[in-house]
Amino acid sequence: MLKKSPDATSSDLPEDPIKNLIYFHARSLPHLLALLIRPPKGFPPEDAKLLVIDSVSGLFPSYFPNPSEFKSRLPQSGITDKMQIQWLMNRKWNVTSDLGNQLVKLAATHGLAILLVNQTHTRIRGQPRATLCPVLAGGTWENSVHVRIAIFRDFLPEDEGDSKGVHFAEVMKRAGKTLSLRLDENIDGLRGIDKTPPPLILPQVPIETSLSASQRKRKVDEIADSQDEDSDEEFGWVEGDDAGLSDGAG
Repeated sequence: MLKKSPDATSSDLPEDPIKNLIYFHARSLPHLLALLIRPPKGFPPEDAKLLVIDSVSGLFPSYFPNPSEFKSRLPQSGITDKMQIQWLMNRKWNVTSDLGNQLVKLAATHGLAILLVNQTHTRIRGQPRATLCPVLAGGTWENSVHVRIAIFRDFLPEDEGDSKGVHFAEVMKRAGKTLSLRLDENIDGLRGIDKTPPPLILPQVPIETSLSASQRKRKVDEIADSQDEDSDEEFGWVEGDDAGLSDGAG
C-alpha cells in the first residue's frame, strides 16, 4: 500500500517512495479476506492512494482445486449429496464475488486505486489459438475489473531482426469492456530500464565570466608577443648583422 507523501506537492516527488509503503503479509486466503472484508481499525490509512495485492490468485488453488481434481477427490471424501457437491463446486465463485465487491467498495469509499496481480493459464479448448486467461475470471468478478492488462513473453517477427523473446503488455479490457479484437494499438513491447549511470553534467559557466576570461587571455597573449613595428627582433636580426650587410654590399 502506497501512502501520499505529507511533504510532497503537485510539482515534486518524494525522495524515497519506499518510505511511504506499508506492507501486509497475508499468509492464507482467510487472512486476506479478513483483512479486506473485516478490516482492522485504521485500515486502509486515510492518506493511502494505491493498494496492490500480489498475487490475488495465488492463494486460491490450495483451497479451491480445479474441477477435475475436485471430482477425483469426491470418492475419498464420502460426499454423495448432489446439492452439497454443487455448492462446493460453486463456492470458489462465491468467494471471488465477495472479494471483488469488497475491493470495489474500498476503492469507492477511500478513493483508492487498486492493482491486482492475477496469474494466468493457457487455454486451448474452445479457442481459435492458445490463449492466456486469468486464473480469477468470469461471473461477477468481471464486473469488478475495470481494466485488464496482460504481460506475456513472445517472439518478434523474423523481419524485425532480433529473434529473442521480449515482453509485451496487451490491453485486454478497457473501461469495463472486454476487447474481443486484438489490435496492434493495444499491444506494446516493454522496454528495459537503463541502469547505466547518467553522464556527468558539468556546471555551466556564466557567459559574462567566460567572455571576460577569454578577453583576459587574449590581452596577456598580445602583451607577450607584441613588439615594436621597427624592432629588429621581428625579423630575427642579430646585433652586428647590419655591419656585415654593409660590408658585403660594398
